[in-house]
Amino acid sequence: MDLKELSYKHEKLFIALLGAALGAITYISIYGFRLLDVTHTIWLYNKNDLTQHYAGRLFFS
Repeated sequence: MDLKELSYKHEKLFIALLGAALGAITYISIYGFRLLDVTHTIWLYNKNDLTQHYAGRLFFS
């Protein structure tokens, strides 16, 4: 592995990390942190069939 190949790999890694950071910043600025909270399950109780499935999963877990 020569210096040119290593530099190319670092450049690709930098671009990938920059894209991930910009995507995360955009997501958080639009939706906020509330949607990332895995304990936020109130939206499941909106009187539809999903409520019954979720309640069954909680019961048998």
